[in-house]
Amino acid sequence: MPHVHNGAKVLVTGATGFIGSWVVRYLLERDYVVCAAVRSSRKGEYLRRLYESHGDQFDYVVVPDASTPGAFDHVLEGIDAVEHHAAPITDDPDDFVDAAISGTTSLLESILRYGRSVKRVIVTSSGAALVEPKEPGYVYTEADWGDYSVREVQLKGVRADTVQKYRASKTLAERAAWDFVHAHKDKITWDLVTVLPTIVYGPIIHQTESIQDVNYSNQLLYNSILHERSPGDVGGNWVDVRDVAEIHVDLLEKRSAGGQRYIVSAGVHSWQELYDLLNASVPPIGGIPRGQPESYSRGRPPYVFSSQKVIKLLGFRFRALGESARDAITSIRERGL
Repeated sequence: MPHVHNGAKVLVTGATGFIGSWVVRYLLERDYVVCAAVRSSRKGEYLRRLYESHGDQFDYVVVPDASTPGAFDHVLEGIDAVEHHAAPITDDPDDFVDAAISGTTSLLESILRYGRSVKRVIVTSSGAALVEPKEPGYVYTEADWGDYSVREVQLKGVRADTVQKYRASKTLAERAAWDFVHAHKDKITWDLVTVLPTIVYGPIIHQTESIQDVNYSNQLLYNSILHERSPGDVGGNWVDVRDVAEIHVDLLEKRSAGGQRYIVSAGVHSWQELYDLLNASVPPIGGIPRGQPESYSRGRPPYVFSSQKVIKLLGFRFRALGESARDAITSIRERGL
């Protein structure tokens, strides 16, 4: 199957986002040439300053609306691989879901028509694209699909809650990508990989002007230290953003990775476990609730996401929860958010 290696030119959509900005960083550090798709020149210039030490190894192109048909037609010349991270969010379920689908399929259409040198396309999906009502302790694998949320949004429309809209958008956008590849299998010369991270913590390097610019998972983490949670409450399945980004680049380079889905999750935590780890941090970071030390439940979590497939393929070892949470909180505080 096709793959790429350092020196190749990679188009990164959603490059100014939480995950996308880290993917750009890891690509540059491995000597890839990066073309970042951004929504405005202001966002692009922020990235240029962030990565100025890499000189002309980095450039950006303004794509105001990734869901517009043909939006990427003019940027694919000489591109060897595509990392797709852009994810639109609106309140209307029609816009919410349709924009996620069209943002993916319009890009794939452009690659089919103009991406003559593209060898691999990696799409960021989400563990949310797997979730169905299951018994406690259920272990999700890449064989699962979140069709329950799709049905909920179809049934309730604008009345569907935000979580169901989000899950449905991720499920349908990823399905659309695989359906596109299947429908055009006789024409495409590249392969598809999808990456499904769970809750993503870790330090922020993208542009932020307020706490609202911080990704939802880190906001959830930060709020948990501002407003103490019950010791037994399960925080969820989590992964560090740097691990997500590194895996993205590893999957570009692994020949046998093509044509597959990969769950990316480091494990499950309770809020009390998080408090204990942060309070034991060296050097101390301060301002962390004590809760009821070591009182957290070790019972079964609501559900677990298995990363065994990507671990086996790459031999990957995930960062520790304490490191990820500490670095996330420190980066938010350093920005005065």
